[in-house]
Amino acid sequence: MDPLSLTFGIAGLLPLVAKAIKSAKEYAHAVLTAKEAIAALISELEALQFSLTSLQRFLQSLKDADNLKFEHSSVLVTCSTACKAKLGSLCQRLEHAGSGPRTRLLLWPLSEKEHQRTLQELRNFTTWMQFGLTIDGCRLLSRTSEDVLQVLGQQLEHFKTAQAVADTLTHISSVLEKQTLQLDESRAQDVRKQVLDWISTTKYYQKHQALKASRAQHTGDWILRSTEYVAWRDSAEKTDAVLWCHGIQGSGKTNLVSIVVDNLLDPTRFPPRAVAYFYFDHQDQLAQSPGTVFSCILRQLLEQLPSIPEAVISLHESAASKGGGLPEFECERLIAEVAKDIGRVYVVIDALDECAANHRASFVRTLGQLNGIPGLRILIAGRPHVREIAMMFPDRLDLKIEARAEDIALYLRSELTRNGFYDVAGEEFARDLIQKLVKGARGMFLLPVLQLRTILKEPTLGEMEDSLNNISHNLTEAMEETIRRIQSLPTSRSRLGMDSLMYLAHAERALSVDELRDLLAVHPARTQVNPKYRPTEKVILECCQGLVTVDAKTGAVGTCHYATTSAAGRGRTRAPSPRTSAPSPSSRTRPARGGRHARRAEEEAAADDDEEEEEVRAALAAFFAQPRALATANQVRQYALRYVERYWAADECRSLTALHHASRHGLTRTVAALLDGEMGVAAAGAPFGDVNVATQVGGTPIILAAAGGHVETVDLLMQRGADPYLCNWYGNALHCAVEAGHAAAARALIERWGMDVQRDGFAMRYLLCAMDRDSVEAFETLVDLGVGFRPDADGGDTATAKTLFKLACRRRCPKIVDLLIRRGWLDIHWRFGKGQTVLHRAARERCLAIIERLVEAGADLSALDDNGLSAWKAIEREYLSRSLKFAPNLGLQTELEM
Repeated sequence: MDPLSLTFGIAGLLPLVAKAIKSAKEYAHAVLTAKEAIAALISELEALQFSLTSLQRFLQSLKDADNLKFEHSSVLVTCSTACKAKLGSLCQRLEHAGSGPRTRLLLWPLSEKEHQRTLQELRNFTTWMQFGLTIDGCRLLSRTSEDVLQVLGQQLEHFKTAQAVADTLTHISSVLEKQTLQLDESRAQDVRKQVLDWISTTKYYQKHQALKASRAQHTGDWILRSTEYVAWRDSAEKTDAVLWCHGIQGSGKTNLVSIVVDNLLDPTRFPPRAVAYFYFDHQDQLAQSPGTVFSCILRQLLEQLPSIPEAVISLHESAASKGGGLPEFECERLIAEVAKDIGRVYVVIDALDECAANHRASFVRTLGQLNGIPGLRILIAGRPHVREIAMMFPDRLDLKIEARAEDIALYLRSELTRNGFYDVAGEEFARDLIQKLVKGARGMFLLPVLQLRTILKEPTLGEMEDSLNNISHNLTEAMEETIRRIQSLPTSRSRLGMDSLMYLAHAERALSVDELRDLLAVHPARTQVNPKYRPTEKVILECCQGLVTVDAKTGAVGTCHYATTSAAGRGRTRAPSPRTSAPSPSSRTRPARGGRHARRAEEEAAADDDEEEEEVRAALAAFFAQPRALATANQVRQYALRYVERYWAADECRSLTALHHASRHGLTRTVAALLDGEMGVAAAGAPFGDVNVATQVGGTPIILAAAGGHVETVDLLMQRGADPYLCNWYGNALHCAVEAGHAAAARALIERWGMDVQRDGFAMRYLLCAMDRDSVEAFETLVDLGVGFRPDADGGDTATAKTLFKLACRRRCPKIVDLLIRRGWLDIHWRFGKGQTVLHRAARERCLAIIERLVEAGADLSALDDNGLSAWKAIEREYLSRSLKFAPNLGLQTELEM
């Protein structure tokens, strides 16, 4: 046989290789459990394809070589024949397993043994084809196998004498091995970074670095010597595991927390341990949900480990294949596991009072769960009004934070030097200034700092002395004095300063300098931003008189302190914006902007001083006294939330009273004042004292408070005689709390106020309410309280568990199904009527998310029902009946309406 004839035989192998590669790639999209095996097979097939193509071209170039003939029993001809048989068998195996016009099997047809044998055979074929890519190699393979073995034996003898060549090869091998190790290490670092970035991308260290840079040297060291801190840091006692550092606003809590973090991170002081910290910021609440914060904490703990645990990597690979992130419940579980492995872990949380009110209870509850881990220590800092701390950590250590005189003096001295004070005044005035500011600090750090800024703004020594003699004596006055200084600026600069403060005070996420500049360039008479009206960063800072700061690294702009928010709000009522003829929003209308701002204002006012609390109450009373404003605010809210029309119909909105509004938004002090008749708004609502007044659709104050998750307001209303059994169209207060997913409110109604879940004769209805929105936390709370389902009862209550699973499938509740699996309440081997498995039931309801979760938990796709129908076939039937295509994750692709 001449080379050209052999070329045709080689060419005949290429379509078979291409067909096998195509079939294998199709399986790669459908079978998650065999990704590595399929990838290895495709790699060997592609290598063989390349070698065959190269050999075909080489043989064509030898077509005129008359002296080169291939015997029918030659190695190359025999190898080609065997390769063709193997490829044909492989293609047949792959096609047979995936037969069907629109079907792709979810199971890999090759067993592990068959797979390894196939890889080895393909590798051997590739080796022989590559050997024939030279003239000498081709001549050798044109002989029989016996002749080839004889020639190779002779060559082997020559190789044995080539010791020098062997030494060289050994050296090259060593170099290659080192390079391979370096590549492996680099690859491992890439994987590590991918996993960590998947967990969290929060730049948690930026604020800490900024705080560290702003601290005056040696200030705040007293906290490291305090008895409470030393006991928390060093003790092994369970009662010392939580340290609650509380103080009034402006007392320097955040700076002290940064000192603690540095102390814990110092590797020279203590034995090995891990440290994680987080600074809450009221200006970035949207990016600080419990899931985000705990993901950040988990990342910090993992960064301090030499390698990422396999459990985390596996979870990342599983979620990444579906394009998903880290579930919150998995984050909590992993923190617990990592903490147990490390042994000694410190978690430091600053400014808990600046955590969004709707997230705070959930966040503290998770901290309480982590508190049960041996060796884990938690430090929390915040203002005293955070009531969740006392409820969750009754055995905590308490440390009251107050600014120390020596710290204030050190800081003031450093600021005087930094601002060139001694160019204007001497040491004698500096001592008097520091002594007076320290004396009037009242335990606050922020107050003397603001006072000093006011004094340093004066151009001469005499005016500085006058300013010192007339300084404000409390934080509110100091803030308002700075606001008045902004208002006294020229018109345009005053407008820029006040508008900057108002935008920052009401933003729910951090703003960049460029975003703030764009906002300040907006004008009622213009329809778009004009670059000519964008102020520079320097001008903004000058106009805000020290109340606004810019992070040099991130470009984020924010107020200098949380207290600036309320001060800006008060200042705005005194200085309407000059850019428009209409009056700016006043305290009379401010509560209509949203319940979140009103609740935050009420909490801050109560925590600070009686005068501010009265101001907030007066603003709310003025708003409540306007029936039309109250009805309009309610209608806008209900419509914006896309509620059904019955909730925003005119008659329903007009029937909403001030008590309903305050209860819905968790304004607990306002609710008490309304019930006591202290706000004078009877004309705008029901008679004073009617705690059970209902709207047109039956909404009562207790229903609205429970549905909003406001536990403190629920407690107050129940104390005042609220009836939680009164119903609106949906149900009673407990039904509404569960449906909205507020587990804490549901627990309070059952545990503290004794709601009888059997009163309506159908306790399971509460579990069904949780399924209306897949409210997994409320569902778990109800089960733990024994409502409708007792998994630990004698006999295991399997019948109820099966019913709940079927209902969860019917109502499309993947989170609740996931809970049933995690808590061991669902057995993936269950059988239902006609021998159907859990996958058959899930397929029947066409919920892909539940099917995916069941497969991940180990449900058998090949299991048959009594009719011989496999689970995967049932899935295929249900989805194909809806004209849907297969998807990459489970072989199923849903359409948009699904």
